Order: sequence, then structure tokens, then C-alpha cells
Amino acid sequence: MTIGTDCQRLLFALQQSPEAAWNEILTSGRAATVLSKTQLDVSAQVSYVARQKCISRMTCVTVCPYSAPFCNKDGKGQIEAAKCMGFGICASECPARAIQLHHFETGQFLVMIRQLFAGGNGNGTPATGERVEKELAETV
Repeated sequence: MTIGTDCQRLLFALQQSPEAAWNEILTSGRAATVLSKTQLDVSAQVSYVARQKCISRMTCVTVCPYSAPFCNKDGKGQIEAAKCMGFGICASECPARAIQLHHFETGQFLVMIRQLFAGGNGNGTPATGERVEKELAETV
């Protein structure tokens, strides 16, 4: 894209309405901000697909609000890390349980959920941090 093309798009937007022109300017500004960076920051927690488990239902593609999952050339799901925000809906909806959030495994989530709701004494209060850490370490 050249400066001439950008000017033509802006002039066309101005002819349509002031709002269209502002949208064009803002869109160009956001694109320039992203393109000017030498590196992209991604979420500390991202999803990844275990390809040997993926059954190619592509549920992840349809449920992700960030459009991070896509179908790769092998017909398997794959996550684009730069788009992934670590939301986790893809992992929870995957029928084959082929998707995990990086840094946490399914077993670790189950331990955290059990500790959150059941607690150490069964009355709904969370267990001590040391006990949770020990149980999480045992699942790895």
C-alpha cells in the first residue's frame, strides 16, 4: 500500500461522511502502531493443540472470540499465539480435549477447582496455599 492509495481512501471516506473519514484515520493509525513494532507482546498464557489428539472438529475455531485457532495444512487445529489471549474457551469446548492452556494442564485446573469449591475441610473454604501447591506439583 502506498501513500497515494491511503490518500485516495481517505478522500473517498470524506466524501461518504465525517465518521467514515475518522474511522479510516483511526484504522490506519492502529495498523501503523502494530506494524511499527519490532516485537509483539503475547499473553503469558496461551492455548496449544496436541495434534495427535485433535480430531479436526474445529469447535475451537468457532468458539474463540479472538479468532486465534485455525485449520492448518494437515487439517488439524492450530493456535496463533499472537492472537491468543488465554481465554480458554477453546480448551473447555474441545471434544477431544486436545487443547491445553500453556503453563497449566487439565489436572492442575481440576485441583484448583476442587480446592476452590471443596476446600481442605469440606466446608467450602479454600485450603492452605502450601497444600494447594503440593497437590498441583503432584499432577505434573
